Amino acid sequence: MNKKVKNKKKEYIKKKIPAFFLFIYFYSFIHIILHSFSIFLLRHLALVQTYFSSSLTFHLHSSLSPSSLFSFLLSFLLLLLLLTVIVFLFFFFVQTFFLSFFLSFFLNFFLSFFLSFFLSFFLAEYFLLSSSLILTFFLFHFFTSFSSLFSISVRFPPPPPPLIPLPPPPPSSSSSNRNHFSLLLRPQFLSFLFSVVISKYLSHISLISILSSFSSSLSFFFLPSSFYPSSPLPSFLSSSSLPFFHFYNFSPLPTQRQQPRRRTPSSLDQHQKNINC
Repeated sequence: MNKKVKNKKKEYIKKKIPAFFLFIYFYSFIHIILHSFSIFLLRHLALVQTYFSSSLTFHLHSSLSPSSLFSFLLSFLLLLLLLTVIVFLFFFFVQTFFLSFFLSFFLNFFLSFFLSFFLSFFLAEYFLLSSSLILTFFLFHFFTSFSSLFSISVRFPPPPPPLIPLPPPPPSSSSSNRNHFSLLLRPQFLSFLFSVVISKYLSHISLISILSSFSSSLSFFFLPSSFYPSSPLPSFLSSSSLPFFHFYNFSPLPTQRQQPRRRTPSSLDQHQKNINC
């Protein structure tokens, strides 16, 4: 009887393993598409930001009234916040829909623990994606302002015209490549690239810290009691408050009975003894 049950379990797992790998492949495919779409959005939003920064420069040169500058900055921040919220909601709902569809269609043997883990992963990642969008814009604006502040244009006198007019040089591929390379070395492009790298780096560090704290809090429930110190469990984690705790032995480790310490006589005791005498 036990062999039949084991064989049935093995067959069930063999059937479900391809579905699991299909889910992983499909998740990575959707993940790559959404991340490439986020990079596409970042590029176009960077163009919007460049337009706003140029119009901000125009505002600064045309009218130096602080009220118009403040209203312009406020409208720019509100537009930025609105775009971030739209991107975050789109990413969150699209990928959560695909996740719930695949979990209900393929992975019905998954426990609610795995479902909550994946959902928390999505929530953390796309919350951090929206925060990285905001961070990218602020860093991009800071680096462009910084580079425009310290860009010094040195004007040399024009060279004297040659005595004999020389024929124009033929266009070569190296000059066009040099032009493309100079486009890549513009301060706007470099600052945007640097901002994206920093924001993605910070968001992934925060995501790793969130997931590590989540896994460490879960390991408290699923590790045996020998991994923990011999302190008593808090009242909100007792077996009466949580019904599934009867599977695990969370009683404190047996410790050696400590002998009561002898109390050393203090100066007050000595004074009392002298009075009694």
